[in-house]
Amino acid sequence: MTGWSPRGHLVGSYGLPALAVLLFLVFSLALPDTFPTRDNVSSILSNQSIPALLALGATVPIATGKFDLSLGYGLGLAHVLVMYLVVETGTPWPAACLGVAAGGALAGAVNGIVVEFARIDSFIATLGTGSIMYALTGRLTDGSRIVPGPGGLPSSFTALYDGRFLGLPLPAFYVLAATVVLWVVLERLPFGRYLYVAGSNPRAAAVLGIPTRRYSVYAFATSGLLTGIAGVLLAAQQQIG
Repeated sequence: MTGWSPRGHLVGSYGLPALAVLLFLVFSLALPDTFPTRDNVSSILSNQSIPALLALGATVPIATGKFDLSLGYGLGLAHVLVMYLVVETGTPWPAACLGVAAGGALAGAVNGIVVEFARIDSFIATLGTGSIMYALTGRLTDGSRIVPGPGGLPSSFTALYDGRFLGLPLPAFYVLAATVVLWVVLERLPFGRYLYVAGSNPRAAAVLGIPTRRYSVYAFATSGLLTGIAGVLLAAQQQIG
């Protein structure tokens, strides 16, 4: 039986961030006139904010040993639903965004319930719910685009993606906030430790009295919430459904 290796722990914890910094330095040295510029960094932070939110959303169920394959379908549905509510029904955009984010959390909770209480493997369950989301997306669009009127979308709505703070795109701060919150929850609070225990050893978690099924539902709900937020940002970016 091998002992615990501090070096291995450091590599596992900080290997990817260190690699990202190394790659940034390499490209900065190779392309000093284009890569490390403020415009390029801002573009990267803005364009990668939506995939980053989806990645953060996928991380939470993984902590419980489950996988959410409905993220992409949920992103598309959230995007189209925001546009449908704002353009087709005239719903104020703040209410539409909050409703879609809450709906994402609810859809994630349904994923968790199907996985935990129907005892269906997370791959199969979330692929099935994802197919339902895809069908709902097609039903909302009816095979066509949702296009705003001549006045376009409210500028305050599109500013969710186009806006800037301290010279940086707003989406970068959304990702930063979500990352900090998840880090605190998963690494510093009992909730996160319960998730890890439930994922690594469900039997031990049950012996300790941890309601593993409930925490798994919470994990999927968090994933759905972040997916809904990502869909809102995608709608603000694309400005078309």
